[in-house]
Amino acid sequence: MPKDKNNDQFSIEDILNESYDSNESFSLESILSEYKGSAFIQGEKKTPSHELDDKVNEILRSSGVPVAGDRKKAPEPKPQPKPAEADKVIDFTSAARRPEPEIKVFEPKAKSEPQPINKSTESSDYRHYSENDDRYFDLKRFQKKVSEELYKDDFDFPEISAEKPNDSEYEEDDEERPSLFSRLFSRFRRDDDGEELEDEEEAEEPEEPEPDLTEEMRRLAAPVPMLTIRSYIAAAIVIVMAIFTFLFEAQSPLPFGIGFKQLSAVGVLMILQLIVMALGIDILISGFSDIIHAQPGTDSLVLFSCLFTLIDGIIILAKKEVNYGLSFSLVSAASVFFAMRGKRTHLISYIFSLKMTKASSNPFGVISVEDDSDPVRSILKKIHGGTDGFYRKLVAKDANESLYALAVPTLVVVSFLFALLASVGQGRGEEFTHTFSTMAAVSAAFPAASAFALPFSYAASILRKSGSALAGWGGVCELYDSDGALITDDDVFPVGSISLSGIKFFEGVNNQKAVVYGASLLAASETGLSRVFSELLRSQGLTRRNVSSFEPYEGGGIGGNIEGERVLAGTGAFMNLMGIRVPEKVNTNNAIFIAVNGTLAALFSVNYIPANSVATSLRSLLNTRVNVLFAVKDFNVTPAIISQKFRVSMDGVEYLPSSVSYELAKSEKGSKTGISAILCREGLSPFAEVITKARLVKTVSELNSLISLGGTVIGILLMYFLCASEAYNSASSGNAFIFMLAVEACVFLLSQLVRKRS
Repeated sequence: MPKDKNNDQFSIEDILNESYDSNESFSLESILSEYKGSAFIQGEKKTPSHELDDKVNEILRSSGVPVAGDRKKAPEPKPQPKPAEADKVIDFTSAARRPEPEIKVFEPKAKSEPQPINKSTESSDYRHYSENDDRYFDLKRFQKKVSEELYKDDFDFPEISAEKPNDSEYEEDDEERPSLFSRLFSRFRRDDDGEELEDEEEAEEPEEPEPDLTEEMRRLAAPVPMLTIRSYIAAAIVIVMAIFTFLFEAQSPLPFGIGFKQLSAVGVLMILQLIVMALGIDILISGFSDIIHAQPGTDSLVLFSCLFTLIDGIIILAKKEVNYGLSFSLVSAASVFFAMRGKRTHLISYIFSLKMTKASSNPFGVISVEDDSDPVRSILKKIHGGTDGFYRKLVAKDANESLYALAVPTLVVVSFLFALLASVGQGRGEEFTHTFSTMAAVSAAFPAASAFALPFSYAASILRKSGSALAGWGGVCELYDSDGALITDDDVFPVGSISLSGIKFFEGVNNQKAVVYGASLLAASETGLSRVFSELLRSQGLTRRNVSSFEPYEGGGIGGNIEGERVLAGTGAFMNLMGIRVPEKVNTNNAIFIAVNGTLAALFSVNYIPANSVATSLRSLLNTRVNVLFAVKDFNVTPAIISQKFRVSMDGVEYLPSSVSYELAKSEKGSKTGISAILCREGLSPFAEVITKARLVKTVSELNSLISLGGTVIGILLMYFLCASEAYNSASSGNAFIFMLAVEACVFLLSQLVRKRS
């Protein structure tokens, strides 16, 4: 109840909540009347008003408070008017009326008489009195007694108490409080049907936010300069080691006074290997960390190769064994170098891709969405702005890493078993260490770290020049696995490829009206024609009209209402289909007819100029067997026109109806997995290039992984047979190095396919 500064009356709720000004006066009668009146108005009272007055007066008398009219008989209360049917109050107390018990709020002192409530009393604050004062009035307890008496026959009234609960009430609350185990197992709750529901905080786990791409680009670029320098130094050392190895195996004297001393050569190679390991210490630490986290990868194989090669060299020097030849220090050191180059290639490709996200303020994103007509089918579509999900896909684990995560434990176990069979199994247990180090060295294939990094870096470098980027292995897979690519009007005929060559008017419609209505309708079509006809209106100083009830027709036209008149635009065949006769001599290709209220008004002649880049892009998409979906809203751009203009075959190309094309253009549905590619330029060329490169990268990367792993398996088998037959001259470090270098060459040459133009 809002307070009135000119009124001394306060509601019982205001007083109980102490939301009033103590300087303002109030009376007991005003409190009771306000309390009684508000309850009766709100429908909480089921007793008539005059009975409430009688009960209140009796309560006042029993409390020792004088009631106005006691000295003079109060007049009989007038009967209250009968409430309307809608506001009818049912009296539950009329059936059985209980005797009214005497309510005694407090016992005043015997010597003191109850003080009448006068103006001085009304203007005082009851909180200023003590409980021993005769004028003290406990309003809270009084209100409680009034509530119990007035409502005991109707329903339970909620008790309002501002006093602090006693200890027993706190004890009851403690007993009702759930136990520790109940709180521990409260992560699930039940709904009304009894079904278990997971806690909302755990059921809806918030998606990890996209990191700041600029900061990530700087973080990835920071180690590249030093990694490049260290890899070049490692390459020089590996070349020196290769020269030493091949000279020794060719039985030529080694320089620096080593000559033909095998043990000296082994010691020098071990020292050079340790230097290379120090240069690639991050690779070894990464391999050890992967083992600790039970996620071994290619770096773990490099660490495995280096450790056992060093152990074998130490044993050769300790035993002064000269029958096995040199240790495999050259192969292990080369594995460290190629792992460093693979890491550098990975980082550079990431940097190239992230730079494209900042190359444009509003780049296009390529996403994969579900086809509404076929939920199983996914379609590649361009959207404006946003890079959500791009970074997560960019740094996701690729197929090569996933393959080696499964293969590394198997390769280690197989190498150990084959080493046992080739040494202990042949009764030559002392040869186990050298045999095991031989197989461990060839298990760390040179191209293992670059099976995906190399082709992806080539694609990133090429796409960077065209203003686009792929989102790593995640984006490559999504673009490869999609069922089609959506091609729109702007892709086929970009800005500047459509022009207006002439206008012809017909009798029956004002020429200016025909131009304004026709251009307004075509400008509202949201096609490549919109820009042309918007420019026509501006050049002629005409005002564009609002178009309502816009509707595309499957017969090759559009329609809409302009200023209460029906306007149609379309091909000559469409006009004939709508019952509007078109003269045969003017019914030509690329002509747009305008009709107002069923009357032919004008003809616009339009030129479509094909771009060479669009023709090349269409051919590349069709050659890579990408399912092309034409969602073209321009009724003039038909499959026949596209085939004629761009000299491409439209066999097998899906041409979507105009209604579906408009729905896809208005749809803002995004991808749940995020952006798969970034396009900084408009047109079909960058869109087609990221799709074709993605398909090439995926195919080449998978072949590289198979070649790398297959070469490792073949190398282990060859070393097993050579060591088992004691052909250590054939199972030498130089021969193993050449074999593994040949596997690396296969991967390198295959990756060059990504660099060729589609």
